[in-house]
Amino acid sequence: MKRIHSEYYDFKHLINDVRYSKDSLKTYKDDSLTADLIPLLYYTGYLTIKSYDKSTRRYTLGFPNNEVELSFLTGLINEFYRKPGDLSGFNYSDFLDDFFEGEVDNVINRFQALYSTLPYANDNNVKYLERDFQNVIFLVFTILGQFVISEPHFSKGRADTIVCTEKYVYLFEFKMDCDAQVALNQIDEKDYAGRFKMDGRKVFKIGVNFSSSEKNITDWKVL
Repeated sequence: MKRIHSEYYDFKHLINDVRYSKDSLKTYKDDSLTADLIPLLYYTGYLTIKSYDKSTRRYTLGFPNNEVELSFLTGLINEFYRKPGDLSGFNYSDFLDDFFEGEVDNVINRFQALYSTLPYANDNNVKYLERDFQNVIFLVFTILGQFVISEPHFSKGRADTIVCTEKYVYLFEFKMDCDAQVALNQIDEKDYAGRFKMDGRKVFKIGVNFSSSEKNITDWKVL
């Protein structure tokens, strides 16, 4: 976790299986901070060999099961976003409770709390700010995806995040340095809610804006 924290690694690539050369995996030594993380994650047991392509001499590596993936992601978000002196770390059950109870404002407030503890690597680089903004969203919803249904694909476009529980459907659109109303309008323009009209569950359409100057969520609208 400290190695990942120390460099700009795009850990979203790990959620889908990754391909890695046999020779590089076989001869790996973790003797520098620049050494590749894929073999390290393999030798520590987070990734396992799924298949091997003899023609290219490459392994396909991935998480062995959901429990290991959840453990890895939870450890990662705790390494990045824990408050100083807070031993409890990230508690995904709090997010789950809010989703199950339809508490949209509480969900946003929890995101704000996470962003307020984030040690931004480069305050002047918008690219890195956007990456950190997206990483928080990615980590939280990927962890929650172990417990709720996520359905992001639509005929007229792709919603940022869809969360479905027994009683509610949450349609999220996230923007950076933009009016939350613009994000909300996109949900309607792309008709992300259309497939849920006869569903029977209450649908929340949620537009969210992240401010690069404030380094946090500053505006959101819910319909």
